[in-house]
Order: sequence, then C-alpha cells, then structure tokens
Amino acid sequence: MTKTIISSCITLALGVGFTSSAFAKVCNTKTVVTDKCTIFKNDPSLNRKINKFLGDMHSSCNKHDRAYNTLGADRGAADRRLQRDLRKDCLDNPLTMGACLPAVELAMAFVRKSGKELYLARQNEMLQHVQGVNSKMAADQCVATPEHQGYIDQALLDHIASKFKSIVSRPPTAYEKYEMLSRYNPSEGRQASAFNNAITSYAYNRRGINAPVITSISRYESVFPEVDYTWTPHILNSNYLQYDWSTSQTWGVQADKQLTINFGNQFDMRANVNGFLKVRRSVDERDVFFFNHRFTARGSCAPSPDQFCTILQPGP
Repeated sequence: MTKTIISSCITLALGVGFTSSAFAKVCNTKTVVTDKCTIFKNDPSLNRKINKFLGDMHSSCNKHDRAYNTLGADRGAADRRLQRDLRKDCLDNPLTMGACLPAVELAMAFVRKSGKELYLARQNEMLQHVQGVNSKMAADQCVATPEHQGYIDQALLDHIASKFKSIVSRPPTAYEKYEMLSRYNPSEGRQASAFNNAITSYAYNRRGINAPVITSISRYESVFPEVDYTWTPHILNSNYLQYDWSTSQTWGVQADKQLTINFGNQFDMRANVNGFLKVRRSVDERDVFFFNHRFTARGSCAPSPDQFCTILQPGP
C-alpha cells in the first residue's frame, strides 16, 4: 500500500487580524475613451469602413488618443509618433501597403487640420479632473498621487518638482503636486510665464514648512522566530507623524510607522500586497504614497535554517 505523506509544521504562523485606521479612500481615476482611427468627425459610416480597412492600425490610433488625454503631453510629438506608427503598420502588410499609405496621409491631414481642437478639449477635460482631485484631497475626501492616477506627463511632473525643489529645498508632496498641477494651462504649456510664476509663488509660500515626503516603501523578510514581512517607509521630515496604512491584505498588524504582515501559510505562495500609506503632522504637512509589491511569501514549513517541518509517514 502506498504510504500517505502528511506534512505539518512544528511552528504554524497565525496571522493577526488587521483593520486599517485609514479614513481616506482612493480618488476615482479618469476613464480615457479610445475610439480607434476616427478620421471623419461627422461620418460614422465612413469611419467604420476605414477602420475595417485599417484594422491593424487601431492600437496606433488608440495610443495617440491616450497621448492627447495625458495632461502636459506634447501634441507635436504625439502627432509625429502617430505618423511613424501608421506608416510602420502599412509597411508591415505588403498586400495593402499601396492603398494603405495614401490612407495614412489622409488621416494625418485630418489630424493637422483638427488636431489642435481635439487636443485642447482632451487636455482641459483632464485638467478639470486634476482640479477635482485636488479639491477632494484638500478636503480629506480621498487620496491620490499623479503617478498612481496616471495620464500626467512625466516631463510636466519633473518640471514642477524641479522648480519647487529649487525654492523649498525638498521634493513636493503629492498634495503639493496637485496644487501646482491645478494651475496648469493646456493652451499655454509648461513653459508659460503665468504657469511658472504660479509655481514660484506657491513654492515661496511653502518655504519653511517641513512637510513629510515619502520617498519609498521597502519590504523586509524575517524568518525567526516565524516568517514575517515588514513594510518600512522612507520619509523626509519624519518626526511626530501619524501613520495611516490601507492595504489589500487582511492579515497584519500596524506598529507606528511600520506594517507587519504574517500570512500564516505553511508553504511558499505568491503574494501581492498593494495599498497606500498616508502620513500627517498637520493639514499643511501630509503626504501619501502608493505601493504594489508582488513576491513569494515564504511558508513556515518551507526549507529554512530557522524553520522545521515533520514528515509523518504512517505505515501500511
């Protein structure tokens, strides 16, 4: 008779129920609509015919839509990228290349004629969303970061962060980024004097305010006396803060600025812990940071110098 192998742990790690004290929820993100290759604004039937012919080009056109919806994105760069992508799509299909390339030029003529109007419309929609998020964050109704929300051009974020840091001598918090982004004018761009004067004025008003800035969150594994995972934030100006964790994980315990999670699993498992940490000293001194960690969570019975399992093999 085949022997039955039963594995049990000498030390079985038990998770401690964790309920976050976070009162904040995540701000809603803006849904960006992509509509394939829309060339003729008032002729849906002709658009459908062209999209049927240009089936392989949908991803290129949708990428262009997403660029137009990215606050601060360079319109000229987006249009040039679209033209390169569409031409490449044509060349990738020799059977239709002869008819495809003229269709690309037709599409680009439409973009050159009507692109500015469409670009500014999408940019202003995103700006309104950013301004709405800024108002909700100021009222503590939700939390967000531009990086987590997406559809904010990195060059625009780098621009305001560099200008802010040159005056305040520290990076801006997520709250400060939204305050500055809300002053952006899509029709003028990030080099506009009015926008830069607004950033400068705001930054000077923030001088001397030692707001905490969460720069990263690290995860550490310990295997003695049992397997624990601890998340530790790295923060500038970290004295006298309140720590508010919110995670997708239902097991864990919060101790001051650290979050420790014990999965209570016997064997190795794939884990994904995501959420955010909000820190606060006062209404003018607060920051939020989103994290998403995927890793293998070691089981308490996994091979380890510090953990032992017994293998029970009953006789026949």
